[in-house]
Amino acid sequence: MGKCSRPPNEVILTSILGGLLLENRVPAGSIVTAGAQMGRWACFWAAVGGERRVWALDPDPGHIAAIRQTYTPDVYPTLWPMHGALGASERNISGFSRAGRAGLSLYPATSANASRSPFKIFTLDRLFEREALGFIHLDVEGHELEALTGGLAVLQRDVTTSRLKTSLRLAAALPHMPRRLRPPGPRLGVQRPLAC
Repeated sequence: MGKCSRPPNEVILTSILGGLLLENRVPAGSIVTAGAQMGRWACFWAAVGGERRVWALDPDPGHIAAIRQTYTPDVYPTLWPMHGALGASERNISGFSRAGRAGLSLYPATSANASRSPFKIFTLDRLFEREALGFIHLDVEGHELEALTGGLAVLQRDVTTSRLKTSLRLAAALPHMPRRLRPPGPRLGVQRPLAC
């Protein structure tokens, strides 16, 4: 059983967002973290998010198994690991490799069987058609626009706070992002990597 702690990277951002969640200053609704990897961020969101459900998506079955084993439901009942990814439309992917990744801009697979493991692409609209979305954490290595495109209805319906760990490609594209993908006001926070 793992104990949640503040992720060691991005200390200032983590402190600010953690404080906002602890003080209930983030809009009501669940949290989704796509690109959950080994679950450190998902567990942190579950620890500071109170009763909010935390959806932890990752296409690597090894990552999902590690999250389930490390952060058990009896200790973290609001943490819901799910094998899959976010996209503009729902579909099944037969698997991806480090090189091709089925034509998607997903982060590298680390478990040995990830390239042969099928997974589902979910849309935010489908995941949250009956549930409010309060916070989005995307770490999907350049796949952010497609993930957000699959959530146009939810992003317009719910007041969400977003934390996108972006590639330089997305950071350059954001000023040109279609207006329909931009949440109103200064709620879309973009963090640029410090080094290439």
